[in-house]
Amino acid sequence: MKIMMRSIAGLIATAALMPGCVLAQDSAKEMHAMDFTATQTNDWILNSPLCKSAKEIPANKLEVNPMTLENNLTSLMKKSDEVVLVRESYRPIMAISPTGEYVIQYRDTIVLRTWKGSHNVGDILTYAIPEGYLQCGTTQADNPLGRPIFITYYADGGVGGPYGISILFLRHSKGYEKQLIPDFRLTGGNGIQGVFSAFYDQPCNQVLGGGTSSVSIKKCNDFLDSSQTPILYNSHYNPQLEKVDKMSISDFLQNVQATADSLGYTPQTESGK
Repeated sequence: MKIMMRSIAGLIATAALMPGCVLAQDSAKEMHAMDFTATQTNDWILNSPLCKSAKEIPANKLEVNPMTLENNLTSLMKKSDEVVLVRESYRPIMAISPTGEYVIQYRDTIVLRTWKGSHNVGDILTYAIPEGYLQCGTTQADNPLGRPIFITYYADGGVGGPYGISILFLRHSKGYEKQLIPDFRLTGGNGIQGVFSAFYDQPCNQVLGGGTSSVSIKKCNDFLDSSQTPILYNSHYNPQLEKVDKMSISDFLQNVQATADSLGYTPQTESGK
């Protein structure tokens, strides 16, 4: 999409002087989804070049580079920095990407189990998906036909929406990738390959925010180990789709564990704090 590049260049050049803008995550502090409501204020978003262009250019379509797709769980796990079982705990936060050209969504999760990475069970882990939308008007008067909406989406189908329980394959963005997603992204497919989800039920409903107890996490893990709820792969870019189709979450967890065992990774199922 060609958003007035002169305006975008000006946005990037002056961003360091704007308290409402975040171009990259502070390496000393892990950002979480709700942090972006403070760093990107509603007024800043509404006055951004992206929102100002929403009426004329309401969407930005992304393409997947086939060379970034992984063909199996082993390669996906090898290239991931974090492989975790999580409870998607908060609503996603929509924000403007560091370049100002895209809408991305940040998602906070509670870690239930980890096969690889630095996060402990019970931690909040945040990742971003290069899809999302923003309503760029505050009142009906801004647009007689309704609020102008700006959407970022993938042409051939993207992540969709992760559900209550997810197995995530994540890695840090590198180099130019940080222009779209500053930190954790799904490992493959330009940030859309590497999430497997299932609807959650009791007792995983008890795994809530920062006050989550080790007892409720253990009960949720025990429940999932025997759950026959089917896995939902949120993108046709995920590997081994024929094998995953209609597989129960308990069977899929065993599949992930077997992959981790083959690579010598040690799982963590209880709080490491």
